[in-house]
Amino acid sequence: MEPETKTPVPENPADATTSVKTPTPHASHAIPLRTLSSDMAESMKQNQGKVVKAAIEEEERRALEKENLSPVSTKNLFYIIGGLTLLIGALGAGLYAVSNFGDDAPTVTVPVVQAPKSFVRSDASRALAIGGLRDTEIAEGVRALVDGKNNRFGTISEIVVTDTTTPAAKRITAQNFLLAIDAHTAKSFMQSIRPEFMLGMYTHDETHVFLVISGPARDILVAGMKDWEDFLLDDMAPLIGFDTKNDPEDYTHAPFTDSLVENRSVRAVIGKDGIPVLFYSFLNEQTVIVADDVKTFAEVVRRQAQ
Repeated sequence: MEPETKTPVPENPADATTSVKTPTPHASHAIPLRTLSSDMAESMKQNQGKVVKAAIEEEERRALEKENLSPVSTKNLFYIIGGLTLLIGALGAGLYAVSNFGDDAPTVTVPVVQAPKSFVRSDASRALAIGGLRDTEIAEGVRALVDGKNNRFGTISEIVVTDTTTPAAKRITAQNFLLAIDAHTAKSFMQSIRPEFMLGMYTHDETHVFLVISGPARDILVAGMKDWEDFLLDDMAPLIGFDTKNDPEDYTHAPFTDSLVENRSVRAVIGKDGIPVLFYSFLNEQTVIVADDVKTFAEVVRRQAQ
């Protein structure tokens, strides 16, 4: 049996500490000291993006509420103006209804006829309201304008014929004018001519009246005027101031014949002195003029050609 081996015990106990090595933790396993301030800083760092985003969204929400509540905002101004416009329109419609339908008055639709700008250039205009007037009264109105003191030498004035039987005076059509003066024109002619026409007067030594009518084509105008010839002088005489009663044997239903006026072909009633009493001719393929004076006809042709 082998002898038991014993570990020698040092005589000085302090020397024992040198032989026992205390394990030291590795540097990578160091645990940092946590404090309240460090925890708050870490939380703010992690949530900084969320806080900023939330702050921006809150600011945008407050700005939107302010915009919606502001009375001068662009959007609210749009709604305010729109509402006022609708309110004004409703009030206007109500006033119109009261004024026009308060007495159950029937509505009358009158076509608006534009002035015949392409016919003849005029220097002035004279108004002639013929609503409800007889043909003789219309003729008297025309002659009053012819004899007026405002007619200047060398000028053409358009006689704007209106109908005052409607709420607002409107320029009448050629058809209505011919009906008003009791013209003996064919129904087909009345239906074919255009509504635009011109009643005018030219002042030189005297003042003379002329009438301009238009249609879709020359052949239609030729046929219509040919049918009108038997009564044309009688129908136009009151307007031009020609008295057919003084010599009815010569002028009542006087025949129209081919003639020349200012080197233009015309159909004319020739007087005893060889001067045309009344004639008509074409300014162009779609426009015909009725006149009683050579100088008036020449001036109309000159201005129409400009």
